[in-house]
Amino acid sequence: MSIQFMKLEKIYLANVVLYLNDIDSAINFCCINTKCFDALQIIRINPQYKVARRGVFENYTESKQSEYTTYKRIAKLFSNLETFVVPQESLQLTPKCAEHIVLTSYNGTIQIPDNMTDRLVEITIGIRGFALNLDQFPFLRKVHFTAIIAQKLENFFGSKAKRYDLVEVTHQYYSNNDVGFYKKVNLFNFGKFVVRFYNIGDLKAVIDEFPEFTTIAISCVTSVGELIYPNTYLFSPNNKVFQFSSDIPENVIQLYAFGCVQVTKNADLDLSKFPALYDLDISVAKNVDLPTTLTALTTTRVVDVTSCVNLEKLETSGCVWDVIPSSVKELIVTDGNVNSLDCNEHLISLTFSNEVSYKKGQKERCDKHDGRTKAVFALPLKNCVNLKSVSINEFKITNSFTHLTNLKELVLTECSVDEIDADKVFYPNNLVSLKCRHSQLPKVETTQHLTSMCVAGFFAKSAIDISMYTTLCDVKLRSLNVDVKLPMIRRLEINASRHAFDLKYLSTLEIIVLDKFSGSIVLPTTIKTIVMNNSNPTVTNIDDIRPQVFLNGSTLRHSQVSPVVF
Repeated sequence: MSIQFMKLEKIYLANVVLYLNDIDSAINFCCINTKCFDALQIIRINPQYKVARRGVFENYTESKQSEYTTYKRIAKLFSNLETFVVPQESLQLTPKCAEHIVLTSYNGTIQIPDNMTDRLVEITIGIRGFALNLDQFPFLRKVHFTAIIAQKLENFFGSKAKRYDLVEVTHQYYSNNDVGFYKKVNLFNFGKFVVRFYNIGDLKAVIDEFPEFTTIAISCVTSVGELIYPNTYLFSPNNKVFQFSSDIPENVIQLYAFGCVQVTKNADLDLSKFPALYDLDISVAKNVDLPTTLTALTTTRVVDVTSCVNLEKLETSGCVWDVIPSSVKELIVTDGNVNSLDCNEHLISLTFSNEVSYKKGQKERCDKHDGRTKAVFALPLKNCVNLKSVSINEFKITNSFTHLTNLKELVLTECSVDEIDADKVFYPNNLVSLKCRHSQLPKVETTQHLTSMCVAGFFAKSAIDISMYTTLCDVKLRSLNVDVKLPMIRRLEINASRHAFDLKYLSTLEIIVLDKFSGSIVLPTTIKTIVMNNSNPTVTNIDDIRPQVFLNGSTLRHSQVSPVVF
């Protein structure tokens, strides 16, 4: 492997880390192998992960504490940051290695420490009744104002000569306090000055009073068709959700190239004139004329997609399709069905979910394990020869998957499987990853490529043996409260269990993840990494283990272990 390729691989893995959902996912990612761990070390700006909430109904104090905890874990996990993006409540967590600070919220309730004034490069100010002298930050280049209520904007700028690359003002309510500032904004050394409005009336007032403004942004509100000026363009706060009215002026189409759109009004819309539109969600819309350029569609009813010759992803719920366009590569069906996939040889990923899994009074056969009435999944897939990933949730499966020779991943969640034959030969030979119930384990002869397995054992009453699957490297045990005999694996995850596990025989085990685990456990002395999420285990041989990495723990202790607690 060339040095250039090795560098490219590390950069790719680092980009994966940036797009993970939360800090727990990042911790699990770095435990996969040394390459994934090393990828964290080249990240120079902290990811903006979703804050881990304690509950659905957090008060303000609890919400800020959850936010603080998340940023504390981020600061510890990423040790080589050059830029730290942080809200004011967590500013004190800024690592010393970070040369630049981006303050995402500031309302004047805390004092910015003197040792950070030279590192602040960008700030978002939610004005309440204070004025902050921005001249004290010599390297500050970008300023964002939101929620302007009391203070005049000019009170924040002492010297007109100081250079700012961007000054952005977002108006929730237009204030006359800013009239004087707007009239002399050209006297300041601003590279770009942007004003955003959420109210049509405020926009009209500013445009009428300041016709010299060349660019004004307006949010895509439902009444956007009532007021469009030649020098305005449209934006959405997250570049995703646009609330279209039924009347879309031609000049709007010309002024903005919509890419991703989620229609949030129950209206008839003609979107056929938007040539740049590629991702569309019409779940709540009435009738929509689709553009030919569409590549991804989300809908709750059957629509005419014959003109969408490039459609690659279709997500549908609550409806039954006769046929799916042959161009579709990813199909997601929730609480619905498809009558035929005979012409879908390009299909790569298929997901079927039956969230409304049973109804009282239905006459279908019941699943013998949990007594629930399941819909039957009997869709022929004989022509879907290129399928690589299949996920089925809450169905009774009556057909075999053996003909899908390219299938690499199969997920059967809460499914019951009819006996195809005495040996349960319904799995293809080339599977790499499998999730199934403990009663649906495949024949060993069909698992020569299997490296990852998730076994769910909600109703298991006796010991389970999967030691014969010797190719496995990664195993997840979900809701298992019986003994399990495992092969020599490298990584093990135990989820939702109170059972006692003796793992001392697993001499190859390097990583263990305990998620919602409250049982007792004996670990091999060779264990290198322990990850715990919402767990309170009893480690009976705690004096014998020396993990190199200990993440997310609060109860595991050893006098000679220096855990990194996130």
